[in-house]
Amino acid sequence: MLIGGWWPYKDNPTIDAAIARLTAPLHALVCGTPLDDAVLTRWHQLPNVHLHTVPGPVGDQVLRLVYAAADAALVARKSGVGKESGLVMDAVRLGVPLIVSAHDPELTARLAGEPWTRLFPSGDPDTLAKTLDQLAADVPARPAQSACGALDMNSAADQAAFLTDTYTRLTKECR
Repeated sequence: MLIGGWWPYKDNPTIDAAIARLTAPLHALVCGTPLDDAVLTRWHQLPNVHLHTVPGPVGDQVLRLVYAAADAALVARKSGVGKESGLVMDAVRLGVPLIVSAHDPELTARLAGEPWTRLFPSGDPDTLAKTLDQLAADVPARPAQSACGALDMNSAADQAAFLTDTYTRLTKECR
């Protein structure tokens, strides 16, 4: 399972409490910046956690390797936070299932029922721990290319076309 850096809008206390309650072994891959060394030290000492860290920021090549190593990416936010999640976008773009807190009603509605997503109530470490305990036995499907549509994201081809068109227009205007 992949966890990103510690930012104020993330619900790190819920993740921390859930990790401490695991009853099944879990490999936790933490990548990014900033990281909380005290929390990582505590997780490293837990009997069911096999902790791997990749301090960031990291380049795209390393980021792709990190996502490739993950069975799922974890996004936990404080209730009511509606900030776009780069972790959600990257996971869908790179074909990695999601475990997401129901912190944002619009995002929750978009992800509900998707076979590549597991939702848990925001701020609920017990349900998150149960979801993580079941991850090895019930790995979500990997998102297909069409998963971008669930989040109203451009496909890679559409985004490349948009950037090419934008560049072409800008270079013509600058002449």
